[in-house]
Amino acid sequence: MNSAVCTLFEGDYHYGVGALVNSLHRYGYQGSVEVGYRGNLPTWMHDAKAVLKGTSITLRFHPLQTDWHLTNYKPRFLLELFSADPALDRIFYFDPDIVIKCSWEFFEYWAESGVALVEEIATHGMAYNHPLRRKWVEIANGLGISVKPTFSQYFSGGFIGVRRSMMRHLQDWARIMEHLPALGIDLRRFMPADRLHPFCGTDQDAMNIFAMATAPFLSTIGPEGMDFIPGGFTMSHAVGSPKPWRKNYLLSALKGIKPSAADKAFWDNAATPIRVFPASLVRQRHATIHLSSLIGRFYHR
Repeated sequence: MNSAVCTLFEGDYHYGVGALVNSLHRYGYQGSVEVGYRGNLPTWMHDAKAVLKGTSITLRFHPLQTDWHLTNYKPRFLLELFSADPALDRIFYFDPDIVIKCSWEFFEYWAESGVALVEEIATHGMAYNHPLRRKWVEIANGLGISVKPTFSQYFSGGFIGVRRSMMRHLQDWARIMEHLPALGIDLRRFMPADRLHPFCGTDQDAMNIFAMATAPFLSTIGPEGMDFIPGGFTMSHAVGSPKPWRKNYLLSALKGIKPSAADKAFWDNAATPIRVFPASLVRQRHATIHLSSLIGRFYHR
C-alpha cells in the first residue's frame, strides 16, 4: 500500500516535527512526510533532506496561504495531498507534538482495519445522545450530510489514519469547517469558544462528526493510545502547555509536577537522525528529566 504521513506546524512547533520524523525513522516508516507550514523554515529543516538522504524517509514542505489556525486546515490538507497524488492509498496525520513508539507496521495494519482514531481523555467520552452530539447531527443534516450517533466515544483530532475511499467524508468534514464562521467561530483561533458552543473544539468537533459518518469503518484505540493514561504502546502526545521543548523540568518538579511519558518520549527522539537540538542540550535535558523524575517520587501533587 502507498502511504504518506503528514503534519502541520508554525512557530517553534518545528521542534515537534523533527522529533516526529525521528520517531518515524526509528520505528521503520518508509515513505514521504508531507509538512504543511506557515512562516519560515528553521535551519535544521533546510539540512534535513540531506540528513535523511539514503534513509527510507522523504521530507516535503508545503507553504500554506491561509489565515486559519493550522489545526483547522487539517481536512483541506488531507484532501490536497490525496488530490496531488492519485497513487496515494492512505494518509496518516499526526499533530506536531506527537512521537510514535511502536513498529510502523502496526499503523499500517491499524488503518487497514478502518479509519484509525484515538479517544480523547479531556471529555471522558460523549454519550450517543449527548446534547452537543445531537446539535452536531442537526447542523450536519442541515448541510446535507447524513450522520447518525451510534457510539459514545469522543476522539482526539491529533491523529487520524484514513484511506482514499473516505475522501467523500473528508470533503464533508472540510465543508463543516467552512460553515463554522456562520456559527460564530473564528477559524483563525484555536478553541475560540467555551464548551457550551457545539464547536468549541473546532476541527476536533467537526472530525467527530466525520467519525459518526464513517462509524461502520472505524478502528479505534482508547486514550492510552496517546499516553493520556497508562498502558499505551502506539504514540505519545504532549498535549497542553508548556510543550516539552519549552518546559523547565526542575522548576516543574519543585511544583510537584514530574516529567510525563510524552516529555520523555520527545527527548528520546530529539537527537537522530535529524539533530533538532545540539547533542549537548539533549544530554542535559535527559539528565534534568532523570533528576526531576527522582524528585517526583518524593514530592508530587
